[in-house]
Amino acid sequence: MAAGEADLSPAEARLAMMELANMISVPMALTAVIRLGVPSKVWASGVNAPLSAADLLPAGHPDPSVLERLLRLLASRGVFSEHGVSPRRFALTAVGQTLVPGPSGASYADYVLQHHQDALVRAWPRLHEAVLDPAGPETFARVNDGVPAYAYYGQDTEANQVMLRAMTGVSEPFMEALLHGYGDGGFNGVSTLVDVGGSSGACLQMIMRRIRTIREGVNFDLPDVVAAAPPIAGVRHVGGDMFKSIPSGDAIFMKVLRKTDEIFTETDKADFLIELYVACMHAVGSDDMDRPGVHGHTEQLLQGAAGRREADRLRAGGAGQDGREHQDEGAAGERHLRHDHLPDSGEGALGGGVPPARPRRRLHRLPGHLPRPFLCCPRVHQVTLLIAPSTTLS
Repeated sequence: MAAGEADLSPAEARLAMMELANMISVPMALTAVIRLGVPSKVWASGVNAPLSAADLLPAGHPDPSVLERLLRLLASRGVFSEHGVSPRRFALTAVGQTLVPGPSGASYADYVLQHHQDALVRAWPRLHEAVLDPAGPETFARVNDGVPAYAYYGQDTEANQVMLRAMTGVSEPFMEALLHGYGDGGFNGVSTLVDVGGSSGACLQMIMRRIRTIREGVNFDLPDVVAAAPPIAGVRHVGGDMFKSIPSGDAIFMKVLRKTDEIFTETDKADFLIELYVACMHAVGSDDMDRPGVHGHTEQLLQGAAGRREADRLRAGGAGQDGREHQDEGAAGERHLRHDHLPDSGEGALGGGVPPARPRRRLHRLPGHLPRPFLCCPRVHQVTLLIAPSTTLS
């Protein structure tokens, strides 16, 4: 029995179910206030002065109470703080402030809009069909004329632009944290940096503004994605398939791997990583995968309790079951790990001019089999992989 369940009366249980049934009202209300421009109006150059619904609407609006009800709902969810009674006024909480555009114009507002655009929302009522027919078409395609999600974004310019802005809004704070912890010296020797899955190129732009020694950035993503990417000084947009070939450079940067506990314990995801790793290593012209006993390192970028907990977990053996000891390299949480080399050559090729990949084998532990750095940010459950030749990052 769930905690607290025994304390609910029948009436309270029914009320809880009614609340669950109406939860769709929260993201829809959030989407509405974003489209009405409420967060930016309340923020007003950082003042964040509480405003009433009437203040937020055009003069003479016939019924501000409709917007007021939306704001009160979102205040109950921690997006706004409510002040006064007649009239009620609303300011942004820390959560609500994530919807305010920063200096670059990015925010989490487009992330909300992307998740609740019509093409996605109409798929949710058909979710049960994915359970009954898991081998059938994806639910998104069932309700969008048979077009899968990524193909849909490639065809719909407006949806693609929202997606690009959403990814930029999410990536910027992550990249700020990464550059804060890794920017000084982390890209030594890198003149050309390739961002695999770089979307609009916003991450490359942030890196190159900070790391002046990087002369060229290559933003590599699906052709439909880079076709909509804006021009960026020093960045070349390239479309293609990362499993076939990747543009060459001094280092490969990827921000595409999530939830390491799942990635490194499932065989299919391990195979995905090996394929991707081999393609990247050929792109940077490295022979690291041919040398046994290659060393890499895992760095905890975010300081504080979360970083310390992750470092403690690694020290306790969370990164492997093979009994090897990990050497602590100091307060930054840098850890040098002994890595296995990939198996001997065998059948199979990635295509696109990439030499045959090594035979695959099951990966049983966190990134020990991949002999280049993994940059782990525990707080955001994101793994960033930077692959470079031994002479670049050692």
